[in-house]
Amino acid sequence: MAREDENAGVGNIDKNMPSSEKANDFEKGRRIGRIEGMIAYQKHLIANLQKDNAKLMAQLIELNK
Repeated sequence: MAREDENAGVGNIDKNMPSSEKANDFEKGRRIGRIEGMIAYQKHLIANLQKDNAKLMAQLIELNK
C-alpha cells in the first residue's frame, strides 16, 4: 500500500498552465511511457530468445555427437 509521502505532488497541478499545454504534456508522458514499456518488453523477448537458442544449440550439439 502506498504511503502518504509517495503520493505527495501527484495531484499538484499548475493552475496557471493552459489546459491545452497540460494535455500536450500528458500525451508526451504517455508516449514516453509506451516507448519505455515497448523497450522493456523487447528486452524480455530477446532474453527469452537467447535462452531458447542456447537450449536448441545444446540439443543440436548433442544430436551431432
